[in-house]
Amino acid sequence: MAQNAARKSLIDLARNALAFAREFGVRRFAQEAQYRLVNRFHERRLGIQTSGMLELASLGIQNQDSIEYTPIGYEALYCALKRIPLPASEISFLDYGCGKGRTLAVAGTFPFRKIVGVELSEQLTAAARSNVRRMRHRKAPSIEVVTGDAGDFQVPDDTNLIHFFNPFHGKTLEKVVKNIVASHAASPRTMYIIYFNKIHFERIINAEGHRAVKLIHGEHFYPNYSCGIYELAGPEGAGGASDGAPGR
Repeated sequence: MAQNAARKSLIDLARNALAFAREFGVRRFAQEAQYRLVNRFHERRLGIQTSGMLELASLGIQNQDSIEYTPIGYEALYCALKRIPLPASEISFLDYGCGKGRTLAVAGTFPFRKIVGVELSEQLTAAARSNVRRMRHRKAPSIEVVTGDAGDFQVPDDTNLIHFFNPFHGKTLEKVVKNIVASHAASPRTMYIIYFNKIHFERIINAEGHRAVKLIHGEHFYPNYSCGIYELAGPEGAGGASDGAPGR
């Protein structure tokens, strides 16, 4: 019986793969296969479970600014983190909308000084804490998960790298951006922001005239991630002193 179930699963998988290739072409099929294999590899390598999409209703979230849970692809995230020109040991990392903790776990494979994730959903917060506890290859000494509204979260005055995977928009994002800019003004330091699917972020920066936030790198990743890396310059008006990207 188990053999029949396994055989049926393989047949269904082959049918789905063939249907995808026919609809989107062989090149797109190869890209999709690589994307899924890379994500599965890193899930197993880190020993965590962060895959899947969850709608807001299933999470009990009623905030109209929030966006359903979907994790960022591992390859895109690692590429973006490696572009940050700060020594890893000096990075204090903040992840808005940390979900099940995929980004926290990836950041935790670097020797960052401190890592904090903020998440509105208690269900996702519990999953993130569980994943952080059991993750492998951890190098960061401190990883904290905070349950709460991102707009009410006070940015720590030592935070210098912030990550978003389009977790919310509207008034919530406007408030968060103002909090980041205010934190930078109150405690001047070089800060970087990694923002995936950045259309809402760009709109707010332009509309509100946040001139301190400057795009320094833009890139696209499969399947459809637009990534912007932004800098808020420190007192000297230059990027962080570094020999390159964060060390592993």
